[in-house]
Amino acid sequence: ETTAAPASSGATESLEVSEDTTVDAFCKEHGIPVETLRRLNPNIPADGQLKGGTYLVIPVLPEVSF
Repeated sequence: ETTAAPASSGATESLEVSEDTTVDAFCKEHGIPVETLRRLNPNIPADGQLKGGTYLVIPVLPEVSF
């Protein structure tokens, strides 16, 4: 459940890691810079391994309408 907010507000949401993966793969899949994910989730293991079922805080990307 997300709340609409301007991108400048630094809005975030929680997202469940669906399966064991790596920080690099997760970031690529969701279009998030690795540095941003690590800043929002200081508990990420140094080896970058993410376990399925883990929740991560990610930035809410602004919706673009054309």
